[in-house]
Amino acid sequence: MRIAIDGMLLGRRSSGVEGSIANLVQALATAGNHDYTLFASVDPTSGTVVSPLFRVLATRWPVRYRALRILWQQTAFSAALSRGRFDLLHAPGYVAPVLAPVPVVLTLYDTLALSHPALCTPGNRWHYRLLLPPSVRRAAAVIVPSEVTRRDVERFMPWAADRIRIIPLGIEARFGVLQDEDAAQRLQATYGLTGPYILHVGGLEPKKNLPRLVEAFHLLRQRRDLPHRLVIAGAPSWDRAEVERAIRVSGLGNRVFLPGFVPAELLPALYRGAELFVFPSFYEGFGLPPLEAMACGTPVIVSDRGALPEIAGSAALVVDPLRPAEIAEAMDAVLTRREVRTDLIARGLRHAAGFSWARTAAATEAVYAEVAAGRRSA
Repeated sequence: MRIAIDGMLLGRRSSGVEGSIANLVQALATAGNHDYTLFASVDPTSGTVVSPLFRVLATRWPVRYRALRILWQQTAFSAALSRGRFDLLHAPGYVAPVLAPVPVVLTLYDTLALSHPALCTPGNRWHYRLLLPPSVRRAAAVIVPSEVTRRDVERFMPWAADRIRIIPLGIEARFGVLQDEDAAQRLQATYGLTGPYILHVGGLEPKKNLPRLVEAFHLLRQRRDLPHRLVIAGAPSWDRAEVERAIRVSGLGNRVFLPGFVPAELLPALYRGAELFVFPSFYEGFGLPPLEAMACGTPVIVSDRGALPEIAGSAALVVDPLRPAEIAEAMDAVLTRREVRTDLIARGLRHAAGFSWARTAAATEAVYAEVAAGRRSA
């Protein structure tokens, strides 16, 4: 089959969605079984082993601007699909051209704009509430990463229920317990991380519930005189001011460190160096950082909201994100009780081993085959 992939979200500072698209693209480029064409403004396969049947077509449109990206997707992209005589389009970033001339496979990571609009920026609310329903209606198959997202899609778009397929995301091979001494030294030289620390990784946005994480850390320090710092690593976003205010109110000062965006090559070392990873998000359609931390041998605490309990399984402690005292108690248990820590590390390593991008890519190609078979039989 000749398959087109919409890669126009690639090339920006990577969030979870952009990183997931890039990793799927690389897995398909390395071991895929079809003739792929990626429409993108950058080549995310550069530096990897790429199949000769995988090519990248760069657009001259300035798609870093949302309005122009939407215009390109809904007009020029459809025309390019017609010229290219493709058999199928995979739109892995929530929306698809509603007039696409070929069958569409759509990936939705969550329904945040519909289910939790207060946790979205106004731009995201407008964009996805406008284009999600017609994109789903156009799709021959809708890939979601979790049972929670499947239920959410069915709640808002029940007419799509029979087209939804669950395919979990993967963990990159670089996330593991083997220490990279060069990366560890660069991490320390860049950020000055010395001594033990508790870690959170994710953008500084409201759904991450970071002010309550800061409050929980404050309660933990009131309970015990621990030497740990709280490291909140992630690109500054629209909730940064609230996080900084929580730090000021708590009086924690330099006990909380905001390093900003940490480059991908240093993330494994950041996870490995942490004594605990805490992810008290209000909502996730999947949630890769807890799995990445598990793969690096770091014990994990997650919230009981969204897909996090589903994805973490029995390999993490689960807490109510609205109760800082409960979060603090769980943090205390992991940091002070050896048996709890040892058990979580072992469970996490076993659990994380079940997630890989090769598996995700293979399952995705199975959906492509299903859609193609349905088209032939129609």
